[in-house]
Amino acid sequence: MTKTMVDTEVIAGAVELACHAPSLHNSQPWRWVASPTTVDLFGDPARVVRSTDSSGREAIMSCGAALDHFRAAMAAVGWNTHVDEFPNPNNLRHLASIDFSPLNFVTQGCRDRAQAILRRHTDRLPFRAPAHWESFEPILRSFGEPLARLDVLPQEARPQLAQASQLTESARRYDDSYH
Repeated sequence: MTKTMVDTEVIAGAVELACHAPSLHNSQPWRWVASPTTVDLFGDPARVVRSTDSSGREAIMSCGAALDHFRAAMAAVGWNTHVDEFPNPNNLRHLASIDFSPLNFVTQGCRDRAQAILRRHTDRLPFRAPAHWESFEPILRSFGEPLARLDVLPQEARPQLAQASQLTESARRYDDSYH
Protein backbone atom coordinates (compact mmCIF):
# COMPACT_ATOMS: atom_id res chain seq x y z
CA MET A 1 0.00 0.00 0.00
CA THR A 2 1.19 3.50 -0.82
CA LYS A 3 1.85 5.48 2.32
CA THR A 4 0.04 8.81 2.46
CA MET A 5 1.35 12.03 3.92
CA VAL A 6 -0.85 13.76 6.49
CA ASP A 7 -0.56 17.42 7.41
CA THR A 8 1.62 18.00 10.49
CA GLU A 9 -1.10 20.02 12.24
CA VAL A 10 -3.55 17.13 11.84
CA ILE A 11 -1.04 14.70 13.38
CA ALA A 12 -0.26 17.13 16.21
CA GLY A 13 -3.95 17.58 16.99
CA ALA A 14 -4.53 13.82 17.02
CA VAL A 15 -1.55 13.23 19.32
CA GLU A 16 -2.78 15.98 21.63
CA LEU A 17 -6.18 14.30 21.83
CA ALA A 18 -4.55 10.88 22.28
CA CYS A 19 -2.66 12.19 25.29
CA HIS A 20 -6.00 12.60 27.08
CA ALA A 21 -6.07 8.81 27.42
CA PRO A 22 -6.23 7.41 30.93
CA SER A 23 -3.00 6.07 32.37
CA LEU A 24 -1.88 4.71 35.71
CA HIS A 25 -1.44 7.69 38.07
CA ASN A 26 -1.60 9.91 34.95
CA SER A 27 1.93 8.75 34.11
CA GLN A 28 1.38 8.98 30.33
CA PRO A 29 4.01 6.30 29.61
CA TRP A 30 4.13 6.85 25.87
CA ARG A 31 6.28 8.63 23.31
CA TRP A 32 5.10 9.57 19.83
CA VAL A 33 7.46 9.93 16.86
CA ALA A 34 6.20 11.29 13.55
CA SER A 35 7.84 10.79 10.15
CA PRO A 36 6.57 12.06 6.81
CA THR A 37 4.26 9.03 6.30
CA THR A 38 3.90 7.28 9.68
CA VAL A 39 3.47 7.90 13.36
CA ASP A 40 5.16 5.53 15.78
CA LEU A 41 4.10 4.84 19.34
CA PHE A 42 6.72 3.82 21.87
CA GLY A 43 6.43 2.86 25.51
CA ASP A 44 8.50 5.19 27.67
CA PRO A 45 10.09 3.19 30.51
CA ALA A 46 11.10 6.38 32.30
CA ARG A 47 7.42 7.14 32.86
CA VAL A 48 6.36 3.71 34.17
CA VAL A 49 5.27 3.84 37.81
CA ARG A 50 7.36 0.91 39.07
CA SER A 51 6.00 1.08 42.62
CA THR A 52 2.52 0.05 41.41
CA ASP A 53 3.28 -1.43 37.96
CA SER A 54 6.43 -3.49 38.39
CA SER A 55 5.75 -5.59 35.27
CA GLY A 56 4.88 -2.60 33.07
CA ARG A 57 1.54 -4.22 32.16
CA GLU A 58 -0.54 -1.17 33.14
CA ALA A 59 1.79 1.06 31.09
CA ILE A 60 1.18 -1.06 27.98
CA MET A 61 -2.58 -0.89 28.55
CA SER A 62 -2.29 2.89 28.94
CA CYS A 63 -0.45 3.07 25.62
CA GLY A 64 -3.24 1.01 24.05
CA ALA A 65 -5.77 3.56 25.31
CA ALA A 66 -3.67 6.37 23.82
CA LEU A 67 -3.49 4.51 20.50
CA ASP A 68 -7.27 4.08 20.51
CA HIS A 69 -7.73 7.81 21.18
CA PHE A 70 -5.29 8.63 18.36
CA ARG A 71 -7.26 6.46 15.93
CA ALA A 72 -10.53 8.10 16.99
CA ALA A 73 -9.01 11.56 16.52
CA MET A 74 -7.72 10.72 13.03
CA ALA A 75 -11.05 9.22 11.96
CA ALA A 76 -12.85 12.38 13.08
CA VAL A 77 -10.77 14.44 10.64
CA GLY A 78 -11.06 12.03 7.72
CA TRP A 79 -8.18 9.58 8.05
CA ASN A 80 -8.26 5.82 8.32
CA THR A 81 -5.42 4.39 10.41
CA HIS A 82 -3.53 1.19 9.65
CA VAL A 83 -1.74 -0.10 12.74
CA ASP A 84 1.22 -2.47 12.68
CA GLU A 85 1.56 -3.72 16.27
CA PHE A 86 5.05 -4.42 17.62
CA PRO A 87 6.62 -3.70 14.22
CA ASN A 88 10.16 -4.36 15.41
CA PRO A 89 10.51 -7.66 17.30
CA ASN A 90 13.94 -6.51 18.51
CA ASN A 91 12.49 -3.42 20.19
CA LEU A 92 9.49 -4.26 22.37
CA ARG A 93 9.17 -0.60 23.36
CA HIS A 94 8.11 0.11 19.76
CA LEU A 95 4.44 -0.65 20.29
CA ALA A 96 2.90 0.46 17.00
CA SER A 97 3.57 2.01 13.65
CA ILE A 98 0.59 3.80 12.12
CA ASP A 99 0.08 4.86 8.53
CA PHE A 100 -2.93 6.46 6.91
CA SER A 101 -5.37 6.48 4.03
CA PRO A 102 -8.17 8.96 3.44
CA LEU A 103 -11.67 8.01 4.57
CA ASN A 104 -14.42 8.29 1.97
CA PHE A 105 -16.60 10.12 4.49
CA VAL A 106 -16.59 10.99 8.17
CA THR A 107 -19.62 9.85 10.13
CA GLN A 108 -21.17 11.79 12.96
CA GLY A 109 -20.29 8.82 15.19
CA CYS A 110 -16.58 9.35 14.40
CA ARG A 111 -16.86 13.01 15.38
CA ASP A 112 -18.82 12.17 18.53
CA ARG A 113 -16.21 9.62 19.68
CA ALA A 114 -13.41 12.15 19.30
CA GLN A 115 -15.39 14.82 21.15
CA ALA A 116 -16.16 12.36 23.97
CA ILE A 117 -12.44 12.06 24.67
CA LEU A 118 -12.41 15.64 25.90
CA ARG A 119 -15.32 14.99 28.27
CA ARG A 120 -13.67 12.01 30.00
CA HIS A 121 -12.29 12.68 33.45
CA THR A 122 -10.99 10.71 36.36
CA ASP A 123 -13.10 10.32 39.47
CA ARG A 124 -10.80 9.36 42.33
CA LEU A 125 -13.57 9.19 44.88
CA PRO A 126 -13.96 5.89 46.74
CA PHE A 127 -16.09 3.38 44.86
CA ARG A 128 -19.40 3.05 46.64
CA ALA A 129 -22.76 1.54 45.86
CA PRO A 130 -25.01 3.99 44.00
CA ALA A 131 -27.88 5.64 45.80
CA HIS A 132 -30.90 3.36 46.08
CA TRP A 133 -28.77 0.26 45.42
CA GLU A 134 -31.49 -2.06 46.73
CA SER A 135 -33.86 -1.07 43.91
CA PHE A 136 -31.10 -0.70 41.30
CA GLU A 137 -29.40 -4.09 41.80
CA PRO A 138 -32.33 -6.23 40.47
CA ILE A 139 -32.56 -4.06 37.36
CA LEU A 140 -28.83 -4.39 36.76
CA ARG A 141 -29.03 -8.15 37.20
CA SER A 142 -31.85 -8.42 34.64
CA PHE A 143 -29.70 -6.84 31.89
CA GLY A 144 -26.81 -9.28 32.24
CA GLU A 145 -28.53 -12.65 32.28
CA PRO A 146 -27.47 -15.10 30.90
CA LEU A 147 -24.30 -13.55 29.46
CA ALA A 148 -22.94 -12.13 32.68
CA ARG A 149 -23.32 -12.65 36.37
CA LEU A 150 -23.26 -10.06 39.11
CA ASP A 151 -22.16 -11.02 42.60
CA VAL A 152 -22.03 -8.43 45.33
CA LEU A 153 -19.66 -9.37 48.12
CA PRO A 154 -20.69 -8.60 51.66
CA GLN A 155 -18.40 -6.25 53.54
CA GLU A 156 -16.96 -9.07 55.70
CA ALA A 157 -15.77 -10.99 52.58
CA ARG A 158 -13.71 -8.14 51.12
CA PRO A 159 -10.53 -8.73 53.19
CA GLN A 160 -10.47 -12.31 51.87
CA LEU A 161 -10.80 -11.03 48.30
CA ALA A 162 -7.91 -8.62 48.87
CA GLN A 163 -5.78 -11.45 50.24
CA ALA A 164 -6.66 -13.71 47.30
CA SER A 165 -5.70 -10.92 44.89
CA GLN A 166 -2.32 -10.50 46.59
CA LEU A 167 -1.67 -14.25 46.48
CA THR A 168 -2.57 -14.38 42.79
CA GLU A 169 -0.26 -11.45 42.05
CA SER A 170 2.58 -13.19 43.90
CA ALA A 171 1.97 -16.48 42.10
CA ARG A 172 1.99 -14.74 38.69
CA ARG A 173 4.95 -12.43 39.35
CA TYR A 174 7.34 -14.36 37.07
CA ASP A 175 4.76 -15.73 34.62
CA ASP A 176 5.65 -14.01 31.32
CA SER A 177 2.64 -15.40 29.46
CA TYR A 178 0.31 -13.87 32.08
CA HIS A 179 1.93 -10.45 31.83
